[in-house]
Amino acid sequence: MVGMTDDVPADGGAGERGDHRTSGPSARSSEAADDTFPDPETTARYLQWGALAAFSLLGVIAAVGLYTSAGRVIDLWVTARYQPVVRTVFNAALLLASTAGVSAVLRELDDD
Repeated sequence: MVGMTDDVPADGGAGERGDHRTSGPSARSSEAADDTFPDPETTARYLQWGALAAFSLLGVIAAVGLYTSAGRVIDLWVTARYQPVVRTVFNAALLLASTAGVSAVLRELDDD
């Protein structure tokens, strides 16, 4: 409320009204609107980096849950003799899938 008294011209707005309009809030608002929003390319790049971070975090969370569940499934369904082989193949498949996803996002970011 205190700052509202600063917006009123000293002469009550009667004397220099024309000059006040050219340099006032209406003229500044169009200039400020251009400066407040980044260009669409910058926004798209930020969204891509955000997608990379989100997919990486999601991958880590899913990997932890999948490892614990898959370990129990392997123990239940696979005989002890073949469990190390099945675990190795499973881990390799997860590594390839996560590498492909990260590579695709990084390739998209590199194109820009």
